[in-house]
Amino acid sequence: MILLEGNQTDGNSRELRTMKAKVSFHESIAANADVNSDNVGNPTFVRDTDPHTLASEIKELALASTSRSEFDDAEELWRYLLHLQSGLTPPCTDDEVVATLAHIGRCCQSSGRYQEAMSCYRDALQLKAPCQLKNEPPETKLMVACILYDIGMIHSELLFQQNPSDVGDHQVKRKLLADKAIKSFQLSLDLRKSCFGEQHHVVASAQHNIAAILTRTGNHIAAKALYEKSLATRRAVLGPKPHPEVASSLRHLAMVHRMNGENQQAASLLSEALEILYHIPHNGMLQNVIIELSHLKRELAPRSASLPEADSGPDLVLGTTVT
Repeated sequence: MILLEGNQTDGNSRELRTMKAKVSFHESIAANADVNSDNVGNPTFVRDTDPHTLASEIKELALASTSRSEFDDAEELWRYLLHLQSGLTPPCTDDEVVATLAHIGRCCQSSGRYQEAMSCYRDALQLKAPCQLKNEPPETKLMVACILYDIGMIHSELLFQQNPSDVGDHQVKRKLLADKAIKSFQLSLDLRKSCFGEQHHVVASAQHNIAAILTRTGNHIAAKALYEKSLATRRAVLGPKPHPEVASSLRHLAMVHRMNGENQQAASLLSEALEILYHIPHNGMLQNVIIELSHLKRELAPRSASLPEADSGPDLVLGTTVT
């Protein structure tokens, strides 16, 4: 029997306390245990602990907790929902189980528990393998694409934690992580293309992330081509209005140009990114681009006096960085 434990965060959610009471009551009934509760005589409470109704309520509350980034509470609820789904009659669909596993995986991933997250994602992909989705509806393909994307993000994070100058076994590990990340992102990209075509922002995001891995592994030519594709897609999809994703593409493309010794092109791209970011308040990328362009200007100053200025721009409050 699985029981939800106490809230691991603040424990002040009335909805969560009510749900825990219903879960406890439902488990007691399921185990044919003696139930000593004032709720036993409450017909509404008993009706609400019907397994299907309870599953629906748990899912709704889990989604709300997830949307508020209350991942400890959300994980409790998603795990109990998974337990409940295993015994529902009529049974729930594979898609419903895959969705629940994906949510648990993301809760684990958000707290850096990558092995637990990967275990959930592997279980999900056993039910819906990417190579067997040809006749599945777009919703299923996109759900699997998101799981593959999350797997790629885990491999990427582990890769970027490695010291690129380490050799021997560390070098082998970096290549393995890079290959796994690229494979996951590519599978996600293929599924997204099958649903949306080439011109969609989620397609651009997958291309951008593959390019980041290629950059990390020193494949600058392939990275440059993918960054250019991602940038072109983002410009087409997001339109002329200043957008941080366009600025991010410009910044990363500038990095590749700089690695190739093409500093004039890098300066031009960073200047364009800077102009966009001046119009987006609360964006921490602005400070990074100002610093990068200033360093580049100093490197090129003896050879050119015509580089764009990296002025401080309007006063903006710096926030999170878009990568």
